[in-house]
Amino acid sequence: IDPGLTRTAASWIENGEPQTFAVSAPADGTIQARCEHILDFLVDKLIGGWTVYMEMPTARGSARGASVSPEVLKLGILVGYLTRGLIGEGFDVVLITPNRWKGSTPKEVTKQRVLRKWPELGLSIRSNDEYDSLGILLWASKHGK
Repeated sequence: IDPGLTRTAASWIENGEPQTFAVSAPADGTIQARCEHILDFLVDKLIGGWTVYMEMPTARGSARGASVSPEVLKLGILVGYLTRGLIGEGFDVVLITPNRWKGSTPKEVTKQRVLRKWPELGLSIRSNDEYDSLGILLWASKHGK
């Protein structure tokens, strides 16, 4: 899962084929309404009992300390909400940092990796969020449980 405050994407393998979808959160909703909307959609689409790999936000530090933007804090709230909700629905949740699953590579490199593995997806993927969720899926298939 590649979580986002405005758009969250998830990917999985079904019958040997990659599947992906994205859900947009209501732009005018509160953070709680966005969290609930995204969780409801994920629970409806995914199958309970799966291990879910979800990206979690990280703060960048410096010699003067860590600096966290309000958006990163809200993303952290979303990830915590989704984690607790998914566990409550019978999922096993593994949180991974962007650095762990993709290092410091730009989005274009993630897109190329996904298309090298699944070239047939080139015409159906509409967002970087979906490419990132497929990138997390690739990483999990090699390094996951």
